[in-house]
Amino acid sequence: MRYLAEPISTIRDFDPKTGPLIPVSELPPAERAWWSSLSRQSQVCAGHLDASPEDSFWKSIAIVDDSPVSQFDALVEASQAGVTLPDTLACVALTGSGFHGNRRRPWQALRGNLHFTSFCRLRLEAARCAPALSMLPTLAVTDVLLPLVGELGSIKWVNDVLLGGQKVAGSLVSSQGSGGEIDSFVLGIGLNLETAPRLGNQDLASEPTSLRAAGIALDTLEAFASLRVALARRISQLLGPGGPEQLFADYRQRSRVVGRLVAVYPETAVSANEVPIATGRLLAIHPDLSLEIEGHAERLRSGRLRLISELSLPD
Repeated sequence: MRYLAEPISTIRDFDPKTGPLIPVSELPPAERAWWSSLSRQSQVCAGHLDASPEDSFWKSIAIVDDSPVSQFDALVEASQAGVTLPDTLACVALTGSGFHGNRRRPWQALRGNLHFTSFCRLRLEAARCAPALSMLPTLAVTDVLLPLVGELGSIKWVNDVLLGGQKVAGSLVSSQGSGGEIDSFVLGIGLNLETAPRLGNQDLASEPTSLRAAGIALDTLEAFASLRVALARRISQLLGPGGPEQLFADYRQRSRVVGRLVAVYPETAVSANEVPIATGRLLAIHPDLSLEIEGHAERLRSGRLRLISELSLPD
């Protein structure tokens, strides 16, 4: 596994034991191009790590102490601009600027939390696999969390992971392709390990929490390694015989929102005082991730979902 990291002295507990500190200008041109989109350091620690068999899916990893940009945006833009990226690349930023959630809603990249981004070059049938790409990161996060938190962990449609009803992780997905095929995709994951970031005036967002607040200690780089393995397994599952169908079965099992009273608001909504698109009991989540809500003939394929407590309903 090839690695690029900002100077080791800035990366606590990362000791690859191999590889010199060299000027970025001495990297191979293709590597220099994508690394320079993630880091503004003039020097880089580069080398190879002996990856375990379950971690060998990733051809390269990148570790950045303080990212000047959203790594998700940087990799999407690099891919669209034709920059030669490794076939599989996993990145982590310990902190940084310009990070965001869906619809570019602000997200704080706080030190001690995990900010994970990956790029994969894979040929997929868009119609069959596009919804599964939205499931991949949330399933990988729950694969890591459920052994630690048990029944407290769940998925909230579409891409939030909850811990005891509070948001502990979120994800982003972007795919590139044409002619009905996906050629590559970028996944972004934010996981609150140490601190719950402030989300601003967004009362539609689930109240944030962290693993530390639940009494669970998980180091950033340990979480980075565990999530690489979990995501690689889920990608292999997508490519296997069960494919998207098995991913959906796991997603559906972990969503735990079917049967609950919900309100779905427009993507642009920020307040529960705005008029929802639909309100009612959630009857089903379908394999394309559309929602079937009691009393509404059409399935909903986008929006912001809010869980409604039955205690809050009028008599």
